[in-house]
Amino acid sequence: MSVQQRIYVALQGKVFLSLESLNEALVPLVSNYNDYALRGEESRREQFETLERNSLLALPELPYQLMSVKVCTVMKNTHICLGEDKHYYSVPHQYMGKKVKVLFNDDQVEIFYKYHPIAKHKRDKRKHKYTTLRDHLAGNQKYVSDWSYEFFVSEGNKISKEVGKFLSSLMESIPHPEQGYRSCSGILHLARKVGSQRITGACKRASEYGVYTYPMIEQILSKNLDAISFSDEQLEESSQMPKHHNIRGNRYFS
Repeated sequence: MSVQQRIYVALQGKVFLSLESLNEALVPLVSNYNDYALRGEESRREQFETLERNSLLALPELPYQLMSVKVCTVMKNTHICLGEDKHYYSVPHQYMGKKVKVLFNDDQVEIFYKYHPIAKHKRDKRKHKYTTLRDHLAGNQKYVSDWSYEFFVSEGNKISKEVGKFLSSLMESIPHPEQGYRSCSGILHLARKVGSQRITGACKRASEYGVYTYPMIEQILSKNLDAISFSDEQLEESSQMPKHHNIRGNRYFS
């Protein structure tokens, strides 16, 4: 007899208010159907036990997840950007500039070049952050991969506490600290050129201005403003101010 005759007909006219109650009614009907002998021979259950069970493989440990697909171009920093999260994942540097296919789900990100897998990462949904494997980087990039907020503050403190504090303020003054890494690297490069005393003075002066940028440090050094105190500079500026009855001064506005 068919499934309709043995199962559907038996349920005809009955009302089920939930999926659970329907399943409860189906279980004994399906069990009886599987135990029914086929044309006087063995039943479906007996065929399963003798012919099929030993050939079955174990079920996967994890449930199957659908993968989303997109095409990305590997950037010059050997990373691709997964736009859904605005997160960056590394790719072997040999594929720089190549178009790659990215398959991703909630747990992982897999990257393929011409159908060959070249990278696999755990998915990270933090915006504007990097997931990087050092083996993916070219030799000159491995130093850059160590860059972090803590790295630059530590390097600055090795010169002086003023430099460490300035680098910290620089990275905190912009929405994403990573955007300030190259500015911090440039300031440390200037320190090697001008020495610890001058770079400390420049960072102290820029902090007094409340301006935390690489161009400000460069300007202070080029004008030798690190050699004079902030109060002396203010006094010099005020002495150069021409006197005129239209110039009211700051007291007028207080």
